[in-house]
Amino acid sequence: SEMAQNAVRLNYGMQVIVKLLHPPSRWPLVKAVIGLIRNLALCQANHAPLRENGAIHHLVRLLMRAFQDTQRQRSSVASSGSQAPTAYADGVRMEEIVEGTVGALHILARESHNRSIIRQQMVIPIFVQLLFNEIENIQRVAAGVLCELATDKEGAEMIEQEGATAPLTELLHSR
Repeated sequence: SEMAQNAVRLNYGMQVIVKLLHPPSRWPLVKAVIGLIRNLALCQANHAPLRENGAIHHLVRLLMRAFQDTQRQRSSVASSGSQAPTAYADGVRMEEIVEGTVGALHILARESHNRSIIRQQMVIPIFVQLLFNEIENIQRVAAGVLCELATDKEGAEMIEQEGATAPLTELLHSR
């Protein structure tokens, strides 16, 4: 896997991969590319090329869109009293996009410059809200990215301002 991670970078594949997150890519492709970016980020040498090609910005944009879609779906289900609070697009559950983007950002947040960019994207409030998601894997990736962001003083302060210290501590001790 390390050979493949390096080969993508050395053959200038990052730019092509990040571009696949742009419209008109459809959700099944976007979901696969998010997973690919997460896997590429497991190799630390890929953090800077992913950042330089705008991966963090695009992951945050997709997270915000998918998160809003899931919130909208929840509120319409709550008001109509119907079942199945799941938002789909092109057969992809938006919760999967939320989980994938947060998971990729969690891995990218292992690097200090990336943490700074993630903090600037003002996405910490979404990560905090995801701590209360009914899907355990989403809670887990949200806790993971918040823990990475908390390694910097600025990140820890932002997380504290969102009131996430207690729920984060509780989640970390519960599993």
